[in-house]
Amino acid sequence: MIRFCSLSSFPPLAGTEGKTFSDRVQVKEFFAKAVKEWNGTSFSVDLSGLVGQMGWTAAGDAVEGLLLGTFVPERYPAVPRKKWEMELTGLPDGAQDIVRETETIAESVFWVRDMTNRP
Repeated sequence: MIRFCSLSSFPPLAGTEGKTFSDRVQVKEFFAKAVKEWNGTSFSVDLSGLVGQMGWTAAGDAVEGLLLGTFVPERYPAVPRKKWEMELTGLPDGAQDIVRETETIAESVFWVRDMTNRP
């Protein structure tokens, strides 16, 4: 679940402050790795620096990395997946639409991955 807010109540995702990126792929890989290394299930990310550096469309790249980093293949017998909660701060209004689109795409990617991994 992604929430947009101005002040976060969740702990900040470690290592994301003050990072600079050279391209969109690097943004996705960085955020996916950060989530995989995160021990909790809830975190906040301030994307104002990234949006200022690369433009508001980079918010979608960051969210794609965040969401795809949370993917865990289905297990048999079924084991419930972690429920992730993310709070995003520092986004302009236009970026929220891109984040919602990216969220839908990530859900589709999860479904496809699950279908290809099933016996």
